[in-house]
Amino acid sequence: MKTNLNTPDFLIPGFAKSGTSSLHEYLNQHPEILMSTIKEPHNYSNMEYYVQRYKPEAERSFPNLFNHEKFNTTILLGESSTSYSVCDYSPKLIYDDNPNMKFIFIARDPIERIRSHYNWLLSFGKVEKDFCSEIEDWLNKKFDINNHVDYGYKYYTDHSLYGSQLKNYLSFFDIKNFHFLSAENLKMQPEVELKKCFAFLGVDQNIKINTVVTNQTKTKEKKYDIPKKYSLLKSILPLTLKRKLKENFAQKYEIQEKIKPIKELNEKEITWLKTILRDDINLFKQLSQYNFTEWKYFN
Repeated sequence: MKTNLNTPDFLIPGFAKSGTSSLHEYLNQHPEILMSTIKEPHNYSNMEYYVQRYKPEAERSFPNLFNHEKFNTTILLGESSTSYSVCDYSPKLIYDDNPNMKFIFIARDPIERIRSHYNWLLSFGKVEKDFCSEIEDWLNKKFDINNHVDYGYKYYTDHSLYGSQLKNYLSFFDIKNFHFLSAENLKMQPEVELKKCFAFLGVDQNIKINTVVTNQTKTKEKKYDIPKKYSLLKSILPLTLKRKLKENFAQKYEIQEKIKPIKELNEKEITWLKTILRDDINLFKQLSQYNFTEWKYFN
């Protein structure tokens, strides 16, 4: 039984770059589910947030995350923080609050996940090394919630070690408390996968969900903030002057369009990553009792 009504009933703890943002938005459309207003509040991984998780004055506290007119005791509360999968003390903290917590683990092919993770940080200018050097630098580093790079965390392989992370959770929770799905299937057949999630959560499975949603993680970066005075002028100036204003603004603030690089993996890199991840992914499939045959590299 939950010790506090504001405690979530279920969590989406992983995995990063696997469609957790989309799943969060899909579930929030269900009339019997209320998802947190902040995705990634990290209340069970960041100890500063953890000690304030029930304090109304704290921005990320559960009373604030779920303070909504939809809220009542029959509504299921859900929260998504991918740091919970890689933070080794999170399962114990979660168990202490709600030993009946349910979990939805959405997992992407672990090599594709690493590639996406690397490209995501590369596009923000947070990676200076080549792929293999960057991955090697973070191979054996223990996850630290405070060691982030503005837009997220590196720890590339840590976020793909699904087996060891699930094993940690199973030290506290029964396997029946978990539902597994792949990012690939959610993308290909969202209605089918959402029905399975609804069945797992015990809510109406016949609710129509809009599966065309914006991936919030793609819209976090702002190339620049336009000063209010320029925005005001733009709203009242004729087109020719608007163009001139844009040119002057770009020159003054040295704004340039960014061409986002994309890293494709070669066979040597794929083989190297398979060697690193194979045993752990086999463990994950064994523990989850899910084969993930739709994965490209680990089917």
